[in-house]
Amino acid sequence: MQLNLTELPSLGSPELLRRMALCFALGLTTFVGCSNSDKHPLTGRVTTEAGEPVVAASLQFRSDEHTCRANTDEEGNYTVSIAGKGEGAPAGTYRVSIMEYTGDPENPAPRVAHVKYASAKKSGLVVTVPTESGTFDIVLDSAEKRRKK
Repeated sequence: MQLNLTELPSLGSPELLRRMALCFALGLTTFVGCSNSDKHPLTGRVTTEAGEPVVAASLQFRSDEHTCRANTDEEGNYTVSIAGKGEGAPAGTYRVSIMEYTGDPENPAPRVAHVKYASAKKSGLVVTVPTESGTFDIVLDSAEKRRKK
């Protein structure tokens, strides 16, 4: 395809202004997507049933429309956010998966939580984000339960 510069609208013409307005509107809808008013704060703490915090874990909250993420700190606390759109999550029901960071693959640290939580389908964790801020603490089966079975 060749671009013919003689066919482009002239600067200041109504056609050029209409095209610019259309591009601006399309760009705005792309960046707005989930506005801040559509998102609701969601925080919590991830621990094992023994009360041990799950540290340096990556959480993923998935619905049919959205994927939100969070990471736990040294106390197991997390705050949900949507990549590039800031903290919070749209109201709705989410399936949750949790991946523990076990360090060096050659010499990994032992898992604290059961491995089933790495899959949203197997974890059994479901969170409903309310239309206002919410706290959802997650208590996981320990990795020891897996070893005993």
